[in-house]
Amino acid sequence: MLNQPESLIALFIYFVFFGLIGMRRGWKKELFVLVVAFGSYLGLLQAQGRLAFLINTGGNYARAGFPSDKEGLLAVFEAPPLISGDNRETFIFLGWTVILFCLYFLGDRFFKKDAGKSASLGFLAGVANGILYLSLIATRLLPIFGSGADLADAPPGTQLEQVVIRLQDFLDAQASAFFATFSPAEQRTLLIFVLFAIIAIAAYSLFAGRKSSPQKK
Repeated sequence: MLNQPESLIALFIYFVFFGLIGMRRGWKKELFVLVVAFGSYLGLLQAQGRLAFLINTGGNYARAGFPSDKEGLLAVFEAPPLISGDNRETFIFLGWTVILFCLYFLGDRFFKKDAGKSASLGFLAGVANGILYLSLIATRLLPIFGSGADLADAPPGTQLEQVVIRLQDFLDAQASAFFATFSPAEQRTLLIFVLFAIIAIAAYSLFAGRKSSPQKK
């Protein structure tokens, strides 16, 4: 079983990792991400009721084929909500995750590469982001591994195997439950959208790589 010194060492490694990221990126970029990410999460929590109403209404309106008659509009408001009280927190966290990823790209655009390159300030800002992620992200990983005591008691060298197995079981269960909420036609549409998204990301990465590579004379 993990003892306190091992937990302390693991926490130290975790914070040093984010501190080194902060040193590499610069404190201005890290502080930008920290402030906006924390503020956006609080804002999403405050506006979750209105956001759920807009998404539910718009989503049901689109799924109904954009009706304009009275009966069709009534059916839109009577349809089961896409975001209910049971999954509202999931949608809020998903929206915040998208915002978080965008903040890293925006930070690279707003601040120059040499902006805020104080090593100590960058390290502290990176650690601060690590604390934020520990409270908002790491705590949501606990259900995958349970209490963690059985992983700690596993024979040395088998912990990684146990983690991979639990991740696979968790992802299989979540994917099955997610796709079960869609009709076959909606599943095909979703898969096509994901496929085009992957192709678009790959094409953008290839184009960006060619653009940034030095041209030979």
